[in-house]
Amino acid sequence: MQSSKLNAPWLFFSIITKKRSIDLYLEEHQLLNWFYGIKKYLIDNEKPYKTISVHNFILTKTKLRLLQKLKEEYADKQSDQYKDLIDSILGEKGVQNFTFAKILLLYVKIKKPSI
Repeated sequence: MQSSKLNAPWLFFSIITKKRSIDLYLEEHQLLNWFYGIKKYLIDNEKPYKTISVHNFILTKTKLRLLQKLKEEYADKQSDQYKDLIDSILGEKGVQNFTFAKILLLYVKIKKPSI
């Protein structure tokens, strides 16, 4: 796998059990197959489990993609106008602290050409 592909955080997937966790990096179609396949297996076999909802799964994947685009767009503009805000979003806990809507609005504002 090429290291440039590892810059796509929306393609990571973790399976957490009582004894260990397994982190996987998959192609887009493989990620969806794993997510839905494991979810179906657990439901069909009536296993006790906790899993992210489909809604939150898709929203999180989209949010991570948007963050990557935001980072790329910001790097292309090389502007200090939003530096502190973007640094706080891309920081250690920033992803959880900012809603999808806030990240989307910031992306639109940065992407929008100045008049």
